Amino acid sequence: MDETDYIQISLDGLKETYKMQRGSDDFDAVINNIKCIVQYGINVRVNMTITHYNLAEMIDIYELVKALGVTSFSISPVYPLRRGKRLVPLVDYEKYLYFGKKIEKMHSRSKSDMNLTVIYPIEIQSKRAEYTVENIINQFNTDLLHWTVDGKGDIFHFMDQFSYEELKIGNIYENTLEELSKKDFQIQTNLLSHSSKGLKCANCSLVSSCPGIAYANSYPDLAFNHRRCIFNEKTEYTRSITESRE
Repeated sequence: MDETDYIQISLDGLKETYKMQRGSDDFDAVINNIKCIVQYGINVRVNMTITHYNLAEMIDIYELVKALGVTSFSISPVYPLRRGKRLVPLVDYEKYLYFGKKIEKMHSRSKSDMNLTVIYPIEIQSKRAEYTVENIINQFNTDLLHWTVDGKGDIFHFMDQFSYEELKIGNIYENTLEELSKKDFQIQTNLLSHSSKGLKCANCSLVSSCPGIAYANSYPDLAFNHRRCIFNEKTEYTRSITESRE
């Protein structure tokens, strides 16, 4: 198996929390499956999607998957898609930041070979001045974990993009991985090559990386799910940022 090949498994909490979030009682089966896959030397990436249900168990799950010997562990905030739309406002992002940074410190001190990725959503970056400095954190909760394939083999980042041919990365049956990666890079570059002229968030220091503006300009029905930061409206914070640059 190539080192870039892996099986991704969702583990969204300990036994009771897992049942609440996913609506199924499969926690024990998931843990046993992870053990079996690891035993056969197959790369496993476990992803934990954070909601208000499981926020307090971030460290517990980190410790658990590290002990299981998985190749990679990623933590991501719930996406504002489908059922996630009602869950996003319920997450305490200050606690998300606290636990995320604590896990990163723990991991840096450990001798584990496990890859760790904590994805910090725009709710965190737009509210904290220290996280708007260039090159500190440049991870948004879009287009980072996976591609989505429809029944015809067409590949997009998310299911809500299926209706836009210009957002199609390619087809699983027709394109090589190299071709798909190249097209993906082109699409993401185009989305980030946008103008914020006339928008309230034009003075935000995250504007150069925010995909929400591109969606707002070209795909307004998608932009609703992406434009979630405090810069949607004028605030004392945005005014202070603007004044400090004038």
